[in-house]
Amino acid sequence: MKIIFWRCRSFAVLRVLVSLLCSALKSFLRSFKQRHSWKCPKYLNFIPKFANTRRWVILMSSASRIDQESHLRQVDRQRKGVKYAAVFLVILLIALTQTIAPTATLNSEQTHPSPETNIAHPRLLFSQSDLPEIKRRASLPIFQPTVKRLLERAEWNLTAPPIIPSISKRGEPDPPGEDKGLQSARLLQGRVLTYCMAFTLTGEKKYRDAAVAELSHAINDWRIWVDTAHQPPFDLMNGETCMTFGLAWDWLYNDLTSDERAQLRAGVERRGLTAYLQSAKADKPAFFFTANHNWNPVCNGGAAVLALALEGDEPSIGRRLEDRGPCHGPLLESFD
Repeated sequence: MKIIFWRCRSFAVLRVLVSLLCSALKSFLRSFKQRHSWKCPKYLNFIPKFANTRRWVILMSSASRIDQESHLRQVDRQRKGVKYAAVFLVILLIALTQTIAPTATLNSEQTHPSPETNIAHPRLLFSQSDLPEIKRRASLPIFQPTVKRLLERAEWNLTAPPIIPSISKRGEPDPPGEDKGLQSARLLQGRVLTYCMAFTLTGEKKYRDAAVAELSHAINDWRIWVDTAHQPPFDLMNGETCMTFGLAWDWLYNDLTSDERAQLRAGVERRGLTAYLQSAKADKPAFFFTANHNWNPVCNGGAAVLALALEGDEPSIGRRLEDRGPCHGPLLESFD
């Protein structure tokens, strides 16, 4: 059919028009590729030889639609990344402080040990002696846009609706104003760490109070600490929440009152660490203890960070965790 089509004189004019049209489309798509990083299908190089125009148009429409959908998915992933920008910004500033004095030892006059113990706070991500350098670097021009966005996010969170974990089952719609359990845990982590860094950089007590309020809300008002899509007593949601409490406890320790420490410690032990130890003591321990995917670091890592933060205020907690979770041994020993 192609031979008949191209050799038939009655279609000579149509052949020329189709060739011109194909060449024009090819030129346009190559230009579009340069401007939008769109991958041009290989078969465009053979457009002048493609006689079956109807099939070509169908293929072109399909390819364009697929590439457009791929581009939209990429944009959507980028937008979702912005949602957790505050957390990454906090980690960025903290990571930079690790180059300040890698071999330095803690000075008792700078680290504010706990009144009840000799454990100094903060100590997990940085020490008290690192704070002046963190603030200095935050004032550098290169970090000013980062600090500005972080403080704007903190201000927005102050008036944001409360985080309410949904008890709807997987696949069921969530009531207005509620989120799935794991998403709620991640939102809590973003808010609390943003407040902590905002308080560190500005010294404004409203950020400290907001962080404590969010943690208290999670303890007292959250109906679940395990996502409804997972089996209790411990899962990703609980692991993320334990991580949040551990970092915030260590970060804000010197600015918490005795009553606040007691309430937060009792609440997170009851709803977080107790559930973790139940998973470890079960006849068949939870699969995440030996998993080779994200459940292992999220669940075990979250519980370990919380135990390290509470160590000193609850001396036996680290040993209990090590006994029940053998995977924590090397990690806990590295902080001895």
